[in-house]
Amino acid sequence: MIKWERMFSYIFIFNFSLFIFNFSVIWAEEKAEREYTLKQAIDSALRNNPFILSKQRDISIAEQQIREAVAMFLPTLDFGVHYTFLNINKPLVLPLQLGGATLEPEKAQYYAGSFSFYQPIYSGGRLPAVKKQAEISFTKAKASYEQSKNEVIAEVKNKFYVLLLNQQLIDFLKREIEEGEHRELEEIDLSRQKIWLNQLKCLLAEKQQRLKVTQTEFNRTIGIDLSVSVKVDGQLVFNPQEIDLQKSYAWGAECRPELLLAQAEQEVDMVALNLALLQKYPSISLGGSYERSGSEFPWNFRKWFQEMGENWTATVAFTLPIFRGGAGGPRVRQHRQRLEKARYEKSYLATRIQEEIKKAYLEYFSASKRKELQAENLQLARERMQQMITLYGKGERSFLEFLDAEEIFVQTNLEYLTNICRCLVAKTELERATGKEISNEE
Repeated sequence: MIKWERMFSYIFIFNFSLFIFNFSVIWAEEKAEREYTLKQAIDSALRNNPFILSKQRDISIAEQQIREAVAMFLPTLDFGVHYTFLNINKPLVLPLQLGGATLEPEKAQYYAGSFSFYQPIYSGGRLPAVKKQAEISFTKAKASYEQSKNEVIAEVKNKFYVLLLNQQLIDFLKREIEEGEHRELEEIDLSRQKIWLNQLKCLLAEKQQRLKVTQTEFNRTIGIDLSVSVKVDGQLVFNPQEIDLQKSYAWGAECRPELLLAQAEQEVDMVALNLALLQKYPSISLGGSYERSGSEFPWNFRKWFQEMGENWTATVAFTLPIFRGGAGGPRVRQHRQRLEKARYEKSYLATRIQEEIKKAYLEYFSASKRKELQAENLQLARERMQQMITLYGKGERSFLEFLDAEEIFVQTNLEYLTNICRCLVAKTELERATGKEISNEE
């Protein structure tokens, strides 16, 4: 007995230790910093962003609507079982919905099983129009997904570049602070050096805080938990490209999914107008039923089936709308106004897209020009800093002159990195406005 109790104790300790180990591994994985390249960040957003996922579900819903519309062309077949109890003391006239027949006095009960069949033959074009509506809804869902995808990719790129900028600014400031703290100075220069280092530390704290905020925004955009610590892998590199404005307009007209969405909206209004006009046309349908009934419950199904009565019907129905309260005219005029409205909205959208492209185009080349000037300033500041290091080491320049050159060098570096980020953001905005990724070959 003691051996069994000891063995159970060992098993319990082993399982508990295994649980603690697994929990520690999972906790460590959750706390570990994740690193993303730009491509990995975009892939994560397209897999996990709830907005993108909802648009994908819209496409799936539209696909099922097409299948539902196609099913309206196919026949329907129903099976039913019925129990009827009659207790008629005087002749009874059934309502028109039940056939309008007259039932003679009778007291009886009936058990019945039936099959019914219905097939539309001609719908006056209404069923094809419903199918067309479903197909256009599918086109709209795909265009809406592409629009959302374009917006999300642009947002991921912008957050990625800003996060990368803050990482590089923090690394640069840490290096400057570390070099300043290890610099040997005379007593008279220590206070001025301390003021400069404190200014750098304040700027570092500001960038670190901005980094945390940007990480949270980046996590939301790529669809991961906000508490996960992330780091992006890349370099702030921008190569200006010659881009023609008219070519950008052509890209926008061809690639912006909003225009395809507006076209689909216009087609929906056209189909709705056709449906309203088709309401005056007749429809033809074919139906039938087969029924076997008896007055006794079918305990012996084979015997009951042989003895029960048999009924069957076949119907061809022709329906011609005569008067619908005068609603047809207002309905047609309403859809015509909506169609005209959709045309105006599409024209306005095309103009607005051209405006967005032109603004992004001007900002892109303005940022490219600033980048060239900043690169020149950075080179001058670097040369001056190298010169000042040499002269200060020889004792030919004062510490204040050296510190002035270092402040200009640090400020120029920060401005240069910030402007590179602005150039990349401007390029991303131009890509979003045109709906096309701008590669180096364009």
